Amino acid sequence: MAFSGPEVARRIDELVNLKGIRRDPDLYAIVPSPTLSAWRTAKQIPRVITLCNIADFLGVSVQWLILGKEENGLSDHERELLIAFNELNDTEKDAALRMIKGLAIHSSPNTEESDTELDDQKETAG
Repeated sequence: MAFSGPEVARRIDELVNLKGIRRDPDLYAIVPSPTLSAWRTAKQIPRVITLCNIADFLGVSVQWLILGKEENGLSDHERELLIAFNELNDTEKDAALRMIKGLAIHSSPNTEESDTELDDQKETAG
């Protein structure tokens, strides 16, 4: 995958929206809005030092900003899920895990067994 200003801007926009920091002045001190606009339209290529600062601010790696993947092989969906999960408190994290496990069990090929396991989880949770 080639390095692309529009792709970098898209990933920044996704994280900013996910974290709810669209209006955070610290973000725009690192990368002003006109600069992001220039990246989105491929009129300008992000500088490495700026990418390092943004990555640090957003809690991601420069590699992820540039390529959209990590050495650990996380997809964009997995990264988004982890970021959202980390924003939850412990009670919400437990509920999210139960929900995801329930979805995974419910979508397995052996639905008869899956429905029984899901019912067991509901009884345990309730």
